[in-house]
Amino acid sequence: MTDEPAITQSHIQSIRECARRLLTSSSVMLICPAKKPESKNWGVQFHNLIINLMDLNPALVISIEQESNIADDSKMKIFADGVDIVQFGGAEPKLESVCWVIGDLNIIWNYFKKNCLDLAHAGYPGCENCFGESFGKDWSEKTSREMMKISGQK
Repeated sequence: MTDEPAITQSHIQSIRECARRLLTSSSVMLICPAKKPESKNWGVQFHNLIINLMDLNPALVISIEQESNIADDSKMKIFADGVDIVQFGGAEPKLESVCWVIGDLNIIWNYFKKNCLDLAHAGYPGCENCFGESFGKDWSEKTSREMMKISGQK
């Protein structure tokens, strides 16, 4: 990740929250930009990530679906059990229940993937307080969004 532009601590905290949400889900759906010849195949990337997570942590059982139909190629969404829980890029979601990360999909994805793999390797979600007592508690999406906007990363 050293070749990528730095992202702020606010972004990293939000990405970690997105990873936590994914790893505590049993059924997820990725809604991603339609595949174009010059673009990354996000569906394959997501599928491979889920397989790697379950290989690292056999306690994880996550069923996956994927749709490549978003016309806006600057955003991706993750649904868990039919509920919108994560959005990378794009315009700010109206719902504060959606963990949103501002920025470029490629950069966000690389940090997200690393955080997911780190959490799964540590045994999350089975490891209580493995990333500190406050990890996953008292998350304020409103504060997170404000901090990312202040940082100027768009």
